[in-house]
Amino acid sequence: MKRHIKLRQYICIILAFIIVFSFIFQGTYASTTQPLLKKYMHSPEVTFLQSDLKRLGYFNHDTTDYFGGKINSDTYSKIDILLNGLVLKKGMSGKAVTAIQSDLKKLNYFNQEPTGYFGDITETALKNVQKQNSLVVTGVAGILTHSKIDILLKKPTAIKIVIDPGHGGIGQRNIKR
Repeated sequence: MKRHIKLRQYICIILAFIIVFSFIFQGTYASTTQPLLKKYMHSPEVTFLQSDLKRLGYFNHDTTDYFGGKINSDTYSKIDILLNGLVLKKGMSGKAVTAIQSDLKKLNYFNQEPTGYFGDITETALKNVQKQNSLVVTGVAGILTHSKIDILLKKPTAIKIVIDPGHGGIGQRNIKR
């Protein structure tokens, strides 16, 4: 009887690992199997992409098979993350990690080339994003952190204009005689 209980426990543990790993790698697998879409293409994959973007609120038109831009595996990876709620954390690696490192670099939180490995530097960068944007500071990239990073990437960057007075010369002044 005890053997059967132990065996059931082992089977449950193994099934739990299988479920967890299939969830974790679901987005990464999907992003590597998607085709590269280019501007002016007509393809059924475009319709699926537009449908996914519509579900996320990024596409507000009727779906067609026509694509007017360019998409690569990093973009597919981001869409998978948003649709499937992929959580990225220390010790993970893959295209989804490379994508978030690229985004963090664009936002000046990650100051090296993306490696695809989620280590201390990536964790620190995420903690800084979370802290500066009033999110719970965990160093783990969940759906709220992914969404905040996407919002930050869409913000226009400020341009600083410096005016240096004193270079106008005498002809630039209003002189009354």
